[in-house]
Amino acid sequence: MFKGRKSWLLILVLSVLGLLNIFSLGGMAATLTDKMTDVKANKAFQAVPLGNVVGSNVDSGLSSYPALGAVTANYADNGRITNQTTKITMTMTGSIALRSSNTMAKAYFDIMTNPASGSYTGTTLVTSTPTSLGSGNSITISSLKQTQTLAVNFQNIKSKLPIYIGFRIMVNGEEGTYQMGRFNVQTLTPKITGTLYSTDTLIKGTGTTGNTISSNINGVTTTVGSDGTYTLSLGTTLGALSSVTVTEVDEITGDKGTATATVTLKKLNITSTKSEIELYPSDLDALTSDNAVIAWLVKQAGIVVTNPDSATDTITYMAKETDLASKLNSLAAGGSTMINIYGQGSSGLRSDAKTITVTMRDGTLSIETLPTSLTFGILSIPFKETLYQPTSGWNISINDTRKTGSPWYLRATATAMTSSTRTMSGNLIYLNAGNKQVLTNASVTVSSGKKIAGITSTNATSGWSSGQGILLDVQPSVQIDSYNGTVNWTLQDIP
Repeated sequence: MFKGRKSWLLILVLSVLGLLNIFSLGGMAATLTDKMTDVKANKAFQAVPLGNVVGSNVDSGLSSYPALGAVTANYADNGRITNQTTKITMTMTGSIALRSSNTMAKAYFDIMTNPASGSYTGTTLVTSTPTSLGSGNSITISSLKQTQTLAVNFQNIKSKLPIYIGFRIMVNGEEGTYQMGRFNVQTLTPKITGTLYSTDTLIKGTGTTGNTISSNINGVTTTVGSDGTYTLSLGTTLGALSSVTVTEVDEITGDKGTATATVTLKKLNITSTKSEIELYPSDLDALTSDNAVIAWLVKQAGIVVTNPDSATDTITYMAKETDLASKLNSLAAGGSTMINIYGQGSSGLRSDAKTITVTMRDGTLSIETLPTSLTFGILSIPFKETLYQPTSGWNISINDTRKTGSPWYLRATATAMTSSTRTMSGNLIYLNAGNKQVLTNASVTVSSGKKIAGITSTNATSGWSSGQGILLDVQPSVQIDSYNGTVNWTLQDIP
């Protein structure tokens, strides 16, 4: 007895647990049932009382259409057919009659969608052939055939709407399909929230809970959450798109709607200190490639590109034009060309382009630096003719922006060395390889050279020493005094 009671209690406990489990599952089950429900009263259904063709008419068309009565469906959602609907019961009364004297070989109820490409009749969604309504020029639907239940396949309802309720006939070997009403797609109103930027990989917005969200970018989809919001992760940036369209679909009823938003092109910032720069023949020595020209333009025009969202973004400078070196080399003196420079970051973002006007100038040849004065110091009266160097170097530099290889000649003249009362016994002379030339008012070439590629500044007196250059030639007959003289310099491009 004791063992039997213990066993009975154990069974009772298991039974209670089983009931609890059933109730829990019942709360999670789908709300759609196999019960046949009226789907004609819903606003998604549109009656067509006078009937209408779906596709092309048979010859001469119909003179009469039947009347549509009740329409019910299983697995309906608040009076709507769904992608789970497998049966529709429909009632039609009256007759189908041809305008011509032709004969209908057959006629039967049908549920269809729009004609397929290249077809002239609606595409049936019925999975088994309905009961024949009869044949002849005019067919009156008998009471036994007025209400029929049709097996249908609405699994892809979102691409089938509108779905037509009607009939199909065969005349002279050709089919004709006609509607007495249709289930229309209802328009949903999804939204895209926030500003979309070209760098975004997410689209956020609102829709109806449980509906599917997709976009015109790729096949990625997401579902609207219980709070009515969605986040569509694209897996790629919006890039150069000017706009984006999202589509919301109710997978159950086939309802859909779209929302479109503009994509704001996010750009890098660009500034410059100049929009016009000058080009000299000497600059061309280093401008032998597009990259070299771009780097030179960026430096000369003071172009700076920055990413406002990333201080560490690596910027590469580019030009809209190509063959830049050839363009610059072909410029004549006074000619100009425009080059558009922009920056691109490692993220792919670009800046606007800065238009830089480059104008070719004639090369210049000029004395860049020249000592204002030099001294030979306090000298002792020599026992014989003696040459003296100045206490500091001459350091005469030449600026040359002409074409590489262009010659230059530095010439000098000099006055006599005098004091307030006398002329010094001696002269300024130019000494070169033992050859001594007295500097007078007759021009003497004291240095020469050619424009060197990549160099615009040259020290014309860098090689002067005790054996070369302008020296002071003093005679033993010189008298004690303070003497001064003037050297005049001339720089020319011809011998």
